[in-house]
Amino acid sequence: MQVDVRERTTTAGETWTGRPRLAMAMRVGAFVAPVILSLVTTVVLAHVLPKPGSAAGVVLWWVGLTVCATGVLAVADRVARGLLPLAALFRLSLVFPDQAPSRFKAALRSGTVHQLEDRVNRVKAEGLSDDPVVAAETLIELVAALSKHDRVTRGHAERVRAYARMIGDEMGLDAKDADRLQWAALLHDVGKLFVPAEILNKPSALTDDEFEIIKTHPAAGAKLCEPL
Repeated sequence: MQVDVRERTTTAGETWTGRPRLAMAMRVGAFVAPVILSLVTTVVLAHVLPKPGSAAGVVLWWVGLTVCATGVLAVADRVARGLLPLAALFRLSLVFPDQAPSRFKAALRSGTVHQLEDRVNRVKAEGLSDDPVVAAETLIELVAALSKHDRVTRGHAERVRAYARMIGDEMGLDAKDADRLQWAALLHDVGKLFVPAEILNKPSALTDDEFEIIKTHPAAGAKLCEPL
């Protein structure tokens, strides 16, 4: 079954058109580019730096190349992973209450884990804006950053949204209800931002107390989404 994701404008506002191929290219590039850059760095340094004549010198030469290549790989990987929130946003097809925000700005504002914690703390203290446009932008940023907070369910919210859209199409929902369904599916786990990451990502079984904390996330997400 094919899902129509053509650009459209409705009375609800502007639409983000899903661009899955571009999103996939970004994801592949985020993992491949650092490796390629590391290999290129190694080749260039091998030609620029003369190879020593002694056995000990050759060993040190190879060790130096390896250290440089590893350093470049680590730095490039950290930078390239910044594309992952943007890739997640480019998979989305959503109608906004008014003007659609820039996906590039939303991805940049998803920030680091530390910045995410600061943003969540502000949302806890102040709630979302009463302006539905501002509230929608904030929620999109939080969803984009959720994969950094909860590694176990990375990409889960977007997959649920995609399935919900296909189900809505099969049910023959009108545009308004279909858009509400997609927002609900995308945001259904956003309350996990209020659960400590060490509990969400715990590899072993949860304790009774930890499970009680996990069970609070639906209510927290519902309260967070009230302005929409």
